Amino acid sequence: MRISFTRKTGVIAVSIFALLGASVFLTSEPPPKRRQASVALKDGGCFVLPAQEPGPEVKPVFAASYPGSGARMTWNLIEALTGLVTGDEWYSNGRVKDVVTVKTHHPHDQGRKIPWANEIERAFLLIRNPMKAIPSYHNFLYEFENKLENHSTRAPVEAWIKWRDQFFISQLEVWKNHMEFWLDSYDPKNRIVVPYEHLINPTQGPLVTEELNEFLGRGPGVTPIPQESVKCVWGTVVNYKSGNVPNSRQPLPKDVKFVGNYPIFPSSSRDGPKERPYTEQQLDALLITTDQMRRKYNAEGGRIRSSLEMYIGKIQEAKVSLRNASLS
Repeated sequence: MRISFTRKTGVIAVSIFALLGASVFLTSEPPPKRRQASVALKDGGCFVLPAQEPGPEVKPVFAASYPGSGARMTWNLIEALTGLVTGDEWYSNGRVKDVVTVKTHHPHDQGRKIPWANEIERAFLLIRNPMKAIPSYHNFLYEFENKLENHSTRAPVEAWIKWRDQFFISQLEVWKNHMEFWLDSYDPKNRIVVPYEHLINPTQGPLVTEELNEFLGRGPGVTPIPQESVKCVWGTVVNYKSGNVPNSRQPLPKDVKFVGNYPIFPSSSRDGPKERPYTEQQLDALLITTDQMRRKYNAEGGRIRSSLEMYIGKIQEAKVSLRNASLS
């Protein structure tokens, strides 16, 4: 069964000078025409506005993730970095190839293989600890089944346990297969791996966003925000809950055509219990699977290895906590 819904589109960074109508730029050379109203502030600041149309020279990149791994947030982050509108495998915003990235959950059953997949030469893979990603996916299913707004409600613990005992093992295998599919389908030079846990981390978040910004900027027709303003964009789209948002809404320039919405605060805001218990046998299954992935991709190093090692550590901590609780 496929569950589809409309995604909100995203954002670009815009100079306060442009918003005030002044002809002020950071360099002596004029910026590319497509980003004429989209230059960064001299101090590394930024302002966020809806995305614009990509040019015909832009070649889409896959933005792949297992459901529940932060795809909604990265949809907006990509638009904020590139200033270009994104899309997905279901064409939910009416777009097919006229996008900078194609969000996809394929080969999960919430995704699909698009007919022109072999035309896409590069991929961005967002990964998340399966101990957290699988419950997040269940929250999505719970909202859909109960006709609740998306990203609004966490499932009750008893609903999680009932679903977990039916589907956890099969979804863990799907998580593993999904990650293997994308890592094995693209050469390391044509893909980037972004761990969700790194992306939301106050220290690693701006750094991994700079890596993503550089990767997206390698594509034809893509002129991403200057690296010195990436931290501002990350703070606006990802880290806004800290209360220190380096951004504010401003009137839209009238001489620029925007095709996206205006989500300054695009991440999940679910209410409800965060507790998601596992049995010891289920934690063992998580350990076995993540260790298999670590051993398979250990030679790549970088964020793949460090994230899988982190996942193993977190699962081991959960197992110790479960044992201690049973002894008390």
